[in-house]
Amino acid sequence: MPRADSAPALALAVLTLTALLTTSCRGDGPLQSNKGGAAATQNPYRDTATLKAGMEGGKVIVVDVRTPGEWKRGHIPGARHIPLSQVRERASELPKDKDIVTYCAVGARSAGALRILKKLGYPRVFNFGGLSDWKGKIAQVPANK
Repeated sequence: MPRADSAPALALAVLTLTALLTTSCRGDGPLQSNKGGAAATQNPYRDTATLKAGMEGGKVIVVDVRTPGEWKRGHIPGARHIPLSQVRERASELPKDKDIVTYCAVGARSAGALRILKKLGYPRVFNFGGLSDWKGKIAQVPANK
């Protein structure tokens, strides 16, 4: 039978694990690893203002990896839509000389896309996280498209 004083320790362990998993999915940790264990790169695109500035400066390509239905309901203006299921096949549409920033609904699928692109030789891929992390305007596809 568990001891009465073990409940706070268990709660702390669960919260710590949840925080680690969330950080891992979003790429919010202080370092984001490059392919093959190469030197880690800090993720500069963790907030809307920095991502917008990178897009406006032509340094960043933003890729929405959500489903077509999710894309139509709203996406980051200027983002490209490549569903996660198509990332491997359509990766050649993305330049290797720019920063690639992926996002989805909460950050898990975009973390998967990041891993795929890294394996395909893209040197600078970052995970913004989810559309819910975007604090700017949301673009929508007209209903007739």
